[in-house]
Amino acid sequence: MILGIGILLGQSCEVSVFPCVSGRLNVFAAQGLVEDTAYRLARCSVVRVAAGDACGSGIIWEIENEHVIIAASRHLLRKDVAAVITFNGDVTLPAEILGYSQQYDVGFLSIPAAGIPEELLRRLCGVRPMLYDVESEADRSAFVTEYADREIMQLGVDSESGGMGFFQGSITGIHFVPVFNTHMLETACYAKAGMSGGGVFDRYGRFLGLICGGEVAEDADKREADVTYSLPPKVIEDEYVLIKEANEE
Repeated sequence: MILGIGILLGQSCEVSVFPCVSGRLNVFAAQGLVEDTAYRLARCSVVRVAAGDACGSGIIWEIENEHVIIAASRHLLRKDVAAVITFNGDVTLPAEILGYSQQYDVGFLSIPAAGIPEELLRRLCGVRPMLYDVESEADRSAFVTEYADREIMQLGVDSESGGMGFFQGSITGIHFVPVFNTHMLETACYAKAGMSGGGVFDRYGRFLGLICGGEVAEDADKREADVTYSLPPKVIEDEYVLIKEANEE
């Protein structure tokens, strides 16, 4: 059963410091400087998103001169409900919802850079997206041939602990997932409730996808998945351009 694994409903969204909650495998830091740096970069680009009584994750899509742009799962963001972003577990700021994709599970929020403490702003890091194409069978096959079984890490808010979930796994392919209405990056990687809107990153810290959901057992007591589906960065970029153009009209 495929479920969005990002929303924790009916509970208060308390702000807490984000410790790293290590997952089922060894942390990348144990494997060398490249992986350790990649984790630190990725960690600086993942945030908590709260909208009403729903909590999930988001990624810093872009840092502009005047605004910081956050991408998050559309199923977390609801019309007429104020959203707030928590950076590094210690600074929470209101965000304006710029818009939602009409087709895919992604929406965008904006925070004025002037409202972010200077020390925090210096520490923030936007994702470095790898804009691979998934439109054609040839594109998808080329990506899978190059990247199948490559190690990845997934970061997002762990709703159960209140910390930042960090799990390792590998790329298994790109597949069309009807519930998300597009081809999704599939990873063999554990994910927990709250991680939707978080990110998939490779060992160099490049952003490979926005976590949207995963395979959850029919009789599961918790919304946890061993197979995760993520929206490719090229789709996110295309949707962001459309929303920007609509807002400028």
